[in-house]
Amino acid sequence: MKKSIFLVFVLVMVFSIEAFGGSAHKFRANLRKELHPKEFKYYDIVKAASTKYKVDVSWLMAIIKAESNFNHRAVSPKGAIGLMQLMPKTARWLGINDPSDPRKNIHAGAKYISRLIKTFGRMDLALAAYNAGPTLVKKLRRVPRFRQTLIYVSRVLDYQEKYALAISAAAGASNKRGKKDI
Repeated sequence: MKKSIFLVFVLVMVFSIEAFGGSAHKFRANLRKELHPKEFKYYDIVKAASTKYKVDVSWLMAIIKAESNFNHRAVSPKGAIGLMQLMPKTARWLGINDPSDPRKNIHAGAKYISRLIKTFGRMDLALAAYNAGPTLVKKLRRVPRFRQTLIYVSRVLDYQEKYALAISAAAGASNKRGKKDI
């Protein structure tokens, strides 16, 4: 009797793993259709950083899009480096020596925006601080009225909506297909 219960348990676990693995596979296939290849290339790293630093993946994707357009070799005229355009001083403060490394850059940027969200309590202020610097945002207690910063915050908000919809669409398509397969 105990052997048959154990066997049923093992079979349930195997089928559960296959079902979840299958839906994860379908989600990735659908997400690949929703995102540009250079966006999809970094999705797993962004997702891991999102989980670790508790910042929604759509926000991180939006910041990367606005900062570097997913070019890991991007360097700004002011010296910001990589996907999330970290200044060398900020990168060192966050504990990374090589901000051009995509994984390190994304994780450091996620850590930084997570801290800014906690500091300011509002995403628009956190984004403004990411762009214009936290000292200025703390001093003003609002988004600075600099054209570049206003455009940046607006752009990230628009991109975030786009990524949230793309991720939702991929998940929805995965669930619909999964139900038909059963």
